[in-house]
Amino acid sequence: MILGVFLAGIVGLIGISNVVNTVSADVSARKLEYAAMQSIGMTKKQMERDIFGKYARYVFLASGLAAVGGAALTYFLGLTAICFTVSGRCFQPGS
Repeated sequence: MILGVFLAGIVGLIGISNVVNTVSADVSARKLEYAAMQSIGMTKKQMERDIFGKYARYVFLASGLAAVGGAALTYFLGLTAICFTVSGRCFQPGS
């Protein structure tokens, strides 16, 4: 159990570092484009909102797909090690 949590944490950290690397590489590649937009009147706040909005959509979409896919996979595999507690009762997938 502890090994599984540890491995999941490592995979999560790798995923987060991958997202950070992708965002920084994309911003670096678009540096000239952002400079051109700023020269015609785009403010720093507008540029930050554009960058944040673009990647926030990716993060929320990926999180949603991972949650739905993980729940479906758990249900179809019939894993009973997961227990959702509601009002003191344990609800297990597939039961």
